[in-house]
Amino acid sequence: MVELLLADGFAVGMGSVTGPRNAADDSSADAGDVDGHVVLVFPKDVAARFGGAGELNGLALEWGGLSGWRLAATDVFGTTDRWLGAGLTPTPTTVANFVVTASLDFGGAGSEDRPFYRAPGSDLDGLLYRVMSAFTG
Repeated sequence: MVELLLADGFAVGMGSVTGPRNAADDSSADAGDVDGHVVLVFPKDVAARFGGAGELNGLALEWGGLSGWRLAATDVFGTTDRWLGAGLTPTPTTVANFVVTASLDFGGAGSEDRPFYRAPGSDLDGLLYRVMSAFTG
């Protein structure tokens, strides 16, 4: 997916991946990332191109094991989320298109409503299979 974002002119500044963990062991964990979490942070010059999002202090594309992909835009007032809402494991092309759409009209991309596709801790083997299949074909 990073290749698709780069091809569309969206450089990724850094990324991180975490696996499943017990939310009780990590007070910073929210219900969206205890079953795995991916974060791709965009550099400030890329974030500045996102129409309708205002002047951003940060922009990240995130995946969580319960709700799938979201764009998190942070400004002086807080964070605004736009959720892709296309299931847990949409194709990389679908996710890249979501980013392109958000760059043109942030408020019109995806939804402000967070979807929930599964319960925390349920069928982790199935989740791993779905994630691996989505990214390896």
